[in-house]
Parts: sequence; structure tokens; C-alpha cells
Amino acid sequence: MSNPTTYTPIACAAYDYLEIAAMHREPVQLVLHDGTRLQAVACDVRVREQIEYFVVECAGAVQEIRLDQLVSIESLAQPPRFALIQIS
Repeated sequence: MSNPTTYTPIACAAYDYLEIAAMHREPVQLVLHDGTRLQAVACDVRVREQIEYFVVECAGAVQEIRLDQLVSIESLAQPPRFALIQIS
């Protein structure tokens, strides 16, 4: 896990799944390092000030989640494009 000033990039293989989810606006379940579980729709992956973010829509609101805060992502689509992916 990281603190607000230090960003640790995730593995490229995991990044690819985030891009696939965003490209298809995949419904996903995310688990964060603080224990939060979110069900959301993947929207985008973006970089700002050398920090990568996963952009999702959750309960009608758009949120940016730092990639180094993600523990896992799972597709909730039927059929799913991918199974549970451990990020960190």
C-alpha cells in the first residue's frame, strides 16, 4: 500500500485488465487496501501528475481510485470477460 506522497505502479498484466474493463464499461467489483468493496462500472484509466487512476462510476458518481490502492478487480458481466484478478 502507498501513502499520499508515494505512488507504486502496478504490474502491467493487471493494468491490461483495467483497460479491458474500461474499454467495455464492464461492471466490476473492486477491493481496496482499506477493506472497501465497491461495485461500479469501469470508465477509464488515466494518469495525472505521474499517478495512475482507475475511473469508475459508482451509485451515479464518478470516482478516481489510485491503482496502488487496488487489491483486486472482478468482472460482474454475464458472461464475465475475466475472473478475479489480484492486483497487489
